[in-house]
Amino acid sequence: MFYTFTLHPFAGGKLAFCFWTGLALSLGAPFWFDILQKFINFRGAGTKPETTKEKKEKEVESDGQAAG
Repeated sequence: MFYTFTLHPFAGGKLAFCFWTGLALSLGAPFWFDILQKFINFRGAGTKPETTKEKKEKEVESDGQAAG
């Protein structure tokens, strides 16, 4: 009698998930905190939006220049 070994359809995905999880854990916390810090710095990049006070000051300046 021959026994055939078949994998469950999800077994390959589960093995891949375990592999990637093990790889991620082996990199350690300092690596992931550095990546997180870079992501946060990336989100904070660029010019800051103007506050309402700054907008009003620019409107007053532009109105004064247009009238003069």
